[in-house]
Amino acid sequence: MRDLNSSHRALRTFIASGEGAASFHLYDENAHQRVKAETAVKKIFRSAYGADISSYLPYLLTAETNQEVAAVIGLRRAFGQELFLEQYLSAPIESALKDINGLTVSRKNLIEIGNLVSCQAGLSRQLFIVLAFALAKAEIEWVSFTATAQVEQLLAKLSLFPVVIGQANAQAIVNGEDSWGSYYVNSPNVCVGNVFNAVAELEKSIAIQKMIVALAPTIDFIAEKLIAS
Repeated sequence: MRDLNSSHRALRTFIASGEGAASFHLYDENAHQRVKAETAVKKIFRSAYGADISSYLPYLLTAETNQEVAAVIGLRRAFGQELFLEQYLSAPIESALKDINGLTVSRKNLIEIGNLVSCQAGLSRQLFIVLAFALAKAEIEWVSFTATAQVEQLLAKLSLFPVVIGQANAQAIVNGEDSWGSYYVNSPNVCVGNVFNAVAELEKSIAIQKMIVALAPTIDFIAEKLIAS
C-alpha cells in the first residue's frame, strides 16, 4: 500500500502544479493526426533502445500538452484477431492464462497494450488511469502487455499488478519489420493485469476521483470507440 499511496501523492502534486493540464486523444488507423503519436513512439524507442519501430497497434491513446505528444499507449482488442504478444506464447493467451494461473478469460474481455512511451512520468500515470477507467466502462476486464521491470513497477504502483505468463523472446517474432535494438536485453515479460481490481483501488483516491469526473466525457468517448472496435 505504501507504493500506491506514494503514487497518489505524486499524482496530486502533479495535478496541483498545473503540469497536469493535458488532453487525451484516441487515434485509429485512419486518423491523419495519428502520425504524431507514431513519431513519438519511434523517436523514444530509438533513443531508449536504439530501436527502429515502424509497426503500431490499431489504436494509439495519447496524452498531449500544447498539442505535443507526451505519452502514448497502443491498443488492440483480442476478440477476432491475434495479439502481437501471442508470438511469445506456446498457446493462445486465454489458454496460457488457464494453464498457468487457472484463469478463465474470454477474448472479448481482453485487450493488448503496447507502443508504451512517455517523456513525462506524471502524464504517463494519468494516461494509464484514463485508460483503466475507459476499459472498465467498456467492460474489458483484462489487459495484456509485454513489459520491462520498469513498466511492471509503474503499473503495480497504479494497482494494475502484473501477473507474468511468459517471457518475451526476440527469436519468437515472425516476419517482423521492426529492429528492436537493445529492448530485449531488459528481459521483458508477457503479463496480464485485472482492470476491475485496479479501478476499485484507484477510486479510493480523492485526487483520482476528481480527475475522473473532470475527464468523464473523454473516458466515455474512449470506451465507446473500444466497444465499437
